[in-house]
Amino acid sequence: MAIADEAFEGINRAIRNTEKNLSNARKLFESYLNSIFTQKGDRWEEKKLGDIATLRNGLNFTKSNKGIAALKELKQSILQKAFTGELTADKGEK
Repeated sequence: MAIADEAFEGINRAIRNTEKNLSNARKLFESYLNSIFTQKGDRWEEKKLGDIATLRNGLNFTKSNKGIAALKELKQSILQKAFTGELTADKGEK
């Protein structure tokens, strides 16, 4: 039984370490996102969504707006660029 106890203790330790690493990664990512949106650089522009897209029912784009990304895709793009370092707080996209 001692071998099994050691194995389970090792597994539990690995789980705790993984959970701690995940928590730290989330905190780091949240901090990075916060820095992007609070340190507005020279090229930062704020616009209302209605000024750059035609909305229907508050959510749907018309078929004629082929060049405008859907909000979900835009959000994913921002997150991906933040993770890869392609998006910076002071310069926008690289």
